[in-house]
Amino acid sequence: MTGDHRIPEALADLIRREATIAAPRFTVIADRVRSACGDGVEAVLLYGSCLRGNDETAGVVDLFVLVGDYGRAPGGFLQRAFNFLLPPNVYFLELARGTDTLRCKYAVISTADFEAGARCWLQPYVWARFAQPSRLLYCRDEAARDDACRGLVSAASSFLENTLPAMAGETLSTREIWSRGFRLSYGAELRPERAGRTEALIAAGEDWFADVTSAAAVALPELITPAGAGTWRITAAEPARRRCLRRWRLRRLQGPFLSVLRWIKAAFTFSGGVDYAVWKIERHTGVRIEVTERLRRHPLLYGWPVLWRLWRSGALR
Repeated sequence: MTGDHRIPEALADLIRREATIAAPRFTVIADRVRSACGDGVEAVLLYGSCLRGNDETAGVVDLFVLVGDYGRAPGGFLQRAFNFLLPPNVYFLELARGTDTLRCKYAVISTADFEAGARCWLQPYVWARFAQPSRLLYCRDEAARDDACRGLVSAASSFLENTLPAMAGETLSTREIWSRGFRLSYGAELRPERAGRTEALIAAGEDWFADVTSAAAVALPELITPAGAGTWRITAAEPARRRCLRRWRLRRLQGPFLSVLRWIKAAFTFSGGVDYAVWKIERHTGVRIEVTERLRRHPLLYGWPVLWRLWRSGALR
């Protein structure tokens, strides 16, 4: 569904302008991540809650690091092989700055895989994350900037193409379209999310989501048309709706399996990963977890009972 985008120029211009807005508060941590990743870095993208609050101290800064190829990515042969087979690898970094400790989670992915993930991956891992506002903190050159922006534009288009048919026949506000789309994407990954997260995400960039929807709708008349008073008629035909729902059922089956594989992989790449995961679960769900030294040392052995309890309780969904 997402392999052949019809990208209106207005949408490309809008997303490029948004992505290239300066974000000086995050420069120091982006520079440290670039140093950790070596000279293969082509671009660094910022997204997530710290960007929305424009506060690098408010939590863990989320970055995507685009590299030319995995042979120049950080880590040894095994880590690079993991990254090639199931991108991206995820790493954690802490940086002291005065009295503050800056924390960053950064995913390393090739530029080619980033573009493919934004354009045509079945799983929403890339296109759902980058359908929301993001910033380019670093680009090696103009070609790298163009490649990263092309991926961002594809992500927004993929998000709408993959979610709108599921709402066929309804008349919805922009907020309702994106809220329901993000809930679909969250349901395709095994992740802790508190109630109301999607609404908070959209409220933080409501004008931007409205502009993206208006610009993208020009190229998607068979999916969405203006209905007046800030609402949209979802015009997808019934066969498209059925295909879309089948794909989301497949994503919900495939997603938890891929999430577990990524968690296993992170045990080899993510220093301090257990403490970070527990912090994130507690922050997003309020569920407290006791972190034992045994769990820290052997997460692959002793983490499964914890995951099972979280899944049974509904904390992971």
